[in-house]
Amino acid sequence: MKQDNTQYSREVLLKDPRFAGYQPDFLAVVLHKPFYTIAEAEAAVKEFWKEEYLALKCCYNYCMLYVN
Repeated sequence: MKQDNTQYSREVLLKDPRFAGYQPDFLAVVLHKPFYTIAEAEAAVKEFWKEEYLALKCCYNYCMLYVN
C-alpha cells in the first residue's frame, strides 16, 4: 500500500469529518503544528486521548477507594 505523505494545514484538519467526534478546542491544542499528514494527525490525537483516558481512569479508581 502506498503511503500518502500529503501535508494538510491544521485548519483543514480541524474541519475534517474524521475528527468530528473530538471537542474542537482540545483538538486545536493537540494539533498545534501548522501542517500534518493524516497519519501524523491521527497519531497525535490518539496519543493525547490515550493519556487523557489513563489519567481519568486513575482519578476514577482513586475516588472509588473513598466511596466504597
